Amino acid sequence: MSETVSRKRGRKASLSKPIILDAAQALIEKNGVGALSMRKLAARLGVEAMSLYYHVSSKDELVDAVVDRLVQKIEPPAPSGDWKADIRTIAADFRAVAVCSPNVATILLSRQVFTTGVLSLTDAVLAALQQAGLDTERSVYAARAILSYVMGALLREVHPDATASNNKSEKMDRHAETIAMTALPHVAAAAPQLLRRAGEPEYRFGLDLLLDAIEVQAAR
Repeated sequence: MSETVSRKRGRKASLSKPIILDAAQALIEKNGVGALSMRKLAARLGVEAMSLYYHVSSKDELVDAVVDRLVQKIEPPAPSGDWKADIRTIAADFRAVAVCSPNVATILLSRQVFTTGVLSLTDAVLAALQQAGLDTERSVYAARAILSYVMGALLREVHPDATASNNKSEKMDRHAETIAMTALPHVAAAAPQLLRRAGEPEYRFGLDLLLDAIEVQAAR
């Protein structure tokens, strides 16, 4: 038996679903889910693509499993009796997990994933929203709005201006000059805020604004 064949068999024998998921997650974070393929994944692992199918039946199953593993790191809180507090807790826990793997987390915005971890977290969110007084249909709408907001805020946080740091000040100066040359009084007055990101205070304000709007809807 050649040394090359022996090495390939050794890799196949050591291959496992957790190892495959680790490699898939790394590829998604590097290039996005659209660039993931079983061929590229196999090349990263040093195995034949067909050997992956002993562990996952398809790329779709693989992507769902990567997302589910991420979401399962979040422990849905027991209902506290304060639905807003429960939503804030879930959102904070999701954000803390997602910030470490944003390209995996954002898959939830474009893909319906019905796995154990995702459904468990969804159930906790729907329970809180229905406690607020929303019916089933509107609670689903509200849950999606919350996810979109949290992920939008996350993307702004983890994908800052791509400009190199040594050119960032120069670019901000150009933006300030552009604003100053406009005849838009409200934009000019808000220039200091528009030119920076407030981070956590801005995130909390936006989430509270959304939760207050949900409360108004529930009262109708």
